[in-house]
Amino acid sequence: MATKFQMTDDQLKRKSEYDRNGWPQIMTREDIELYMQRQWLTIQKFYGNRPDWPVRKVGEVWSVPLDDWRGFLSAFYTGRIYEGLKDVAYGEPDE
Repeated sequence: MATKFQMTDDQLKRKSEYDRNGWPQIMTREDIELYMQRQWLTIQKFYGNRPDWPVRKVGEVWSVPLDDWRGFLSAFYTGRIYEGLKDVAYGEPDE
């Protein structure tokens, strides 16, 4: 059974700041944990095996553009495959 995600005081402060001022345009692993309120291993286990997983590791840093992460989650929860930033063009009719 997964343990409940426990935020440190620093994480609570960062999340509050992000909620107020907006999330970073390039999110790191730590930002994704805050956004999802889940531990990284749980996030990887749940989403990481999909072919459209948008998170990339460069050196030792995992990161993803915020719009790609939101588009991926939208596609995931609506049963689609995320096809890149064209998926985040909301309000446009499907082709």
